[in-house]
Amino acid sequence: MIGHTVLRARGRAARALTACTLLLFLALPGADACPPATPADYAMFPSTLRPIEPEPLIAAGTPTACPGGTSASPCGRHQVYVPALNNPELRQNQLYLFLPGTQSEPNKYNDVLSMAAYAGYRTIGLSYDNTTRLETACANNCGCYGRARREIVFGGNLSPVVAVQTGDTIVDRLYRLLSYLDATYPAEGWDAFLSRDDNDGIPEFTDIDWDSIVMSGHSQGGGTAMVIAKTDAVDGILLFDGGNDECTTGGRTYAQWHDWPNIPAQRRSFNHDRNGSFAVPDSFIAMDFGMTASDFDLLDAVWPTPFNVATTNQIPLPTCTNHGSMAYDGCMPDAAGGVPVTPADAFLFPFYVQWMCEVGN
Repeated sequence: MIGHTVLRARGRAARALTACTLLLFLALPGADACPPATPADYAMFPSTLRPIEPEPLIAAGTPTACPGGTSASPCGRHQVYVPALNNPELRQNQLYLFLPGTQSEPNKYNDVLSMAAYAGYRTIGLSYDNTTRLETACANNCGCYGRARREIVFGGNLSPVVAVQTGDTIVDRLYRLLSYLDATYPAEGWDAFLSRDDNDGIPEFTDIDWDSIVMSGHSQGGGTAMVIAKTDAVDGILLFDGGNDECTTGGRTYAQWHDWPNIPAQRRSFNHDRNGSFAVPDSFIAMDFGMTASDFDLLDAVWPTPFNVATTNQIPLPTCTNHGSMAYDGCMPDAAGGVPVTPADAFLFPFYVQWMCEVGN
């Protein structure tokens, strides 16, 4: 059974009215741009996977922690998925950018990435320097997390707890990858995501067309996706069991970066309910996932939901954790609790695909 944490909307009557209104909206022609989320339909529109080594794309002389000959983070391959040309909901100018969690390579998330491609997005699982476990390095120091995450995105020696080389930052890696894809596959339109490029030869955050990108990530990757979403307007946000930094210094319960102004974007978060112990953290309220902590309620098997946070209480596979069961290949169970034969056989496949479709404008 799946449980969904949802926001109360002025009592049960208002919730029912809101849900009915949403269902009516979804039924309108063209309102729900999403292919049917069934294994049979998934098989009809197979995406193309291109694993791409990050090291050859790094400019000569640019510092990097990747010496060659290793596939471990931060040197794992980018995973690029191109949706099928006959996909009924092909998204021409939208990119789904997924950031892996701590010390995880993109190829650990091929199921989630292929789901996003099935939803119609050109999809990138980005390899970047995620080698520092921030919960350990920053611990309860609330001021630590924002600087560390910004260094992961931009570089520049912003934090003493991480040492991210320029060639391993999110900005440099994404810019180089998009440039390579545009040069190698010019008919696919990858240049649309570098439409702001000032062509000075230096990868910069402002070169990237963030408002055409849905930001997503698992665990630490979710938090860094949110930092990007608070830095520039993005097309949407979808988090998997992550996105927040809890801490206690200065009388706080979460890191200061959560209080940076929110730039409007559709946002959703999937979480494991940890046997009923999950509670929406204050940081989610600060990031506009809801209004107050008391507004959230746990309901069973309610979908679609008009709200922004959902949980599952599925039991993970024996070799997996609750946390890993939200996104890792071989850990997301099927309806019977076994290993899915294909990504579309995962129990959460239709829910994930629905929200992937909803968050992109």
